[in-house]
Amino acid sequence: MFKGWRLHLYAARSLMSVVAAAGLLVSCGDDNRRALDFGSTGPSTSLVATSLVATSLGSTSPVSTDAAPVTVPTAQDLAGAGFLAALGVRERCDYDPAGCDFGAIAVPDSEMDRTTRATVKMHLEGNLRAVPGNGGVLVRVESVSANAEVAFVVSCIYDTEVVFDVGRSPKAFDDIVFNDFKQSDRTRWELRSDHGRWLIVQGISIESLNGGDLCQF
Repeated sequence: MFKGWRLHLYAARSLMSVVAAAGLLVSCGDDNRRALDFGSTGPSTSLVATSLVATSLGSTSPVSTDAAPVTVPTAQDLAGAGFLAALGVRERCDYDPAGCDFGAIAVPDSEMDRTTRATVKMHLEGNLRAVPGNGGVLVRVESVSANAEVAFVVSCIYDTEVVFDVGRSPKAFDDIVFNDFKQSDRTRWELRSDHGRWLIVQGISIESLNGGDLCQF
């Protein structure tokens, strides 16, 4: 997922200023750990921040008939969930670049939008695809700060996704590994609210590790 634009992200680090985050800083920790894991069936479509819903499965306790208190999601909750949703859509572009939904990922003409479009264009022209069952992306949301319009998310991401040159043959044994580089990154993302969705503007790398997992998944 991040292989096509991580170098661009690092190159732009000195050009992008860090804007002070508005709102209350919330530490999400391990509870917001996410695996963008597609198994053998392709990308997942259900990425939801765990801070929004707490569900106990397989409980044998009696079901209470008392009305449960209604919990209203905070701006931090919504921004964290929106960030994970945008990353999930971006990840699917590696598996199906022709069907990439740019509008669900980034603010139009933002740094993230331009880089995503350039990466998808390269994948289409070079017949490059990620293939389910070959690596993946682990994401942990470490903190979120947000108001109604702007949010900042700090994440740690471990990327082991393998990108193949699939050529012109549909047969898997004809695929050639194009990029199987492993890397982990801690990144600070800027997001903007757009018609009820949180879209990514840009990301600034805080820390990275080549070939290893600094996130300790």
